[in-house]
Amino acid sequence: MTHTRRSHVLTRLVLITALLTLPVLASAQEATMSGTITDSTGGVLPGVTVTAVHEATGNTFVAVSDGRGAFRLPVRTGTIRVSAELPGFATVTRSVELLLGQIAVINLQLSPSTVSESVTVTGEAPLIDVSSSRVSGNIDPRQMQELPVNGRNWQDLSLLAPGNRANAAGESPIPRDTGAYQINMDGQQITNNVAGSAFGNPRYSRDAIAEFEFVANRFDATQGRSSGVQLNAISKSGTNTPSGTFSGYFRSDRFNAADAVAHRVLPYSDQQVSTTFGGPIPRFDFQFSPKMRLSVRGNKWSHELPYDARYTGGGDKTPSSAVSLDRGMDQLFSSVTNVIGTRAVNEVKLGYAGFNWNEKSYVRWPDHPAGFGVGAPSIQLRGLTIGETHNQTPQKIGQELYSVRDDYTLSYNAAGRHDLKVGGEYLNDKTWMFVCNRCNGLLDVQGGPIPANIESLFPNLMDVSTWNIASLSSISRKYVVGVGSWKQNPPRKVYAGWVQDDWTMNKRLTLNLGVRYDLETGVFAENIEFLPFLQANRPSDTNNFGPRAGFAYSVNDRTVVRGGVGKYFGEISGQPSFWTKRYTEQIHPEILYDGRPDFAVNPFNGPYPTYEQALATTCAVTHSRDDALAGGAVHATQRQSDLRPRDGGELSVHRHQPASVP
Repeated sequence: MTHTRRSHVLTRLVLITALLTLPVLASAQEATMSGTITDSTGGVLPGVTVTAVHEATGNTFVAVSDGRGAFRLPVRTGTIRVSAELPGFATVTRSVELLLGQIAVINLQLSPSTVSESVTVTGEAPLIDVSSSRVSGNIDPRQMQELPVNGRNWQDLSLLAPGNRANAAGESPIPRDTGAYQINMDGQQITNNVAGSAFGNPRYSRDAIAEFEFVANRFDATQGRSSGVQLNAISKSGTNTPSGTFSGYFRSDRFNAADAVAHRVLPYSDQQVSTTFGGPIPRFDFQFSPKMRLSVRGNKWSHELPYDARYTGGGDKTPSSAVSLDRGMDQLFSSVTNVIGTRAVNEVKLGYAGFNWNEKSYVRWPDHPAGFGVGAPSIQLRGLTIGETHNQTPQKIGQELYSVRDDYTLSYNAAGRHDLKVGGEYLNDKTWMFVCNRCNGLLDVQGGPIPANIESLFPNLMDVSTWNIASLSSISRKYVVGVGSWKQNPPRKVYAGWVQDDWTMNKRLTLNLGVRYDLETGVFAENIEFLPFLQANRPSDTNNFGPRAGFAYSVNDRTVVRGGVGKYFGEISGQPSFWTKRYTEQIHPEILYDGRPDFAVNPFNGPYPTYEQALATTCAVTHSRDDALAGGAVHATQRQSDLRPRDGGELSVHRHQPASVP
């Protein structure tokens, strides 16, 4: 990690710590327990003290039943021991196991008592959630711990969840692009939004995941920016009992069948060893009181791929095409929850989630025209390419997502039981891209057969300074190079607000009613002008209201009928804004071979044109061609003394429009 990178991470940590010192009341509300306290005659009992103890850690959560005997408690997942106490009544204790996202209804009955006594009931949370219309499923801690997974990718287990129609999972819960899903870790959005799903998502070790919830559809208004799926996961936390794991995953070609094409067993070997440990050691979970708890989480992941198989090697490439790929993620997150009085819960979350992608070339180029010192031109011969085969190497892409969120829940009675959720969220999405878009240049030398002495012309494929490119001039056809700015950093702000009412009308029927509003600015680079296609200062999309309504009707203890309707907005990746800025800040001059013996190394017969010089030749500036827009690109063919090598040559400047990007 560089000094600058360390400074950035330290700054983020200090910022989050400072924010946590503000007078806000905010613990991760992983599960919820609610219910009604009655006496032996069925009458409701107000003022009953309800205490929930998380058995693994000893964390205690306390609430008091209201005027109608109802209570609501945000608790941690795991085994919970809940007790109800009221003077003059026997204490009732019950144990339940709660999973992520569950809303468990625990109704307790107290009996009068004149002596000290207690009643203990052991049970589990209901297998069927009768209060929600959404379709979801949990992958519980036992499944996470015991089920074998090829490659140790924990998201593969999402295929077990009800409602999941995918045939495979990778670094996303479903094989779709950005906007069709959201991944939330400990309540914080971490989805890669800087580019498409081909770039992958921040990754976590399977050993770091405690459990997760897969929501297939009809999620309520508190969750958004997905047109289809929500995946909510929580990381492991230490307990009062020392515990750990040691596991190994071993794969070998000894167990493989012969390949159908090669007619032999292809070599393969993959061994992975992992270990974990946790216990009553200093950890970032603090119980300030039975009504308030603070949680702080940090994660870091790095992945170094020495050779990216997509662009490295092959029958029509040389070792000079080799590129490496590094990816990384770092996350800081804090959450505080406070139970307010007998009816309300408030939760505040602050977080940072970073993700980066770095693609580098192995080839040295001391005299690189853009001053990079690495990379290589793409020299396209007949049936063979020497140098870069990916026209966007080197590149470094990143996302820095700062978020703050508040959730307030109020329970009250009015023609039934209401759990009203009101909240808001702000995300500062600092994404950036440095992409060498054809800055290495492309030399088309397919005007004749490959020279017989081609090996002597490139004595060291990994050092451009040793290449005898000039000797290829006679078979050259054209040269293309990118000029302009290689780094784009479009600002992007994300806002959301919601109201959700889960209305339990009676013991059988619950209505889930909500509305959500989402606003994103900068997602389409609205301030950029790209004539004649785009005007500057275009309005943002501001009509993203998502009403949602659903019902859950309990036919009996084993059958629930669910249904609903809603409007959901997917999140747009950073690609539209990046490419819009890129097309206004880069131009690719294309010059045809003019017969000069040094054309291959001096295609412009002098210095490379600047962005301003290349821009001056486009039809958008000169208006010299009526058919300039044909083919979806802006072309200008002009004879410019500062760009043309000599009479007879042509310069064609290409500026592609954003609509050409998928």
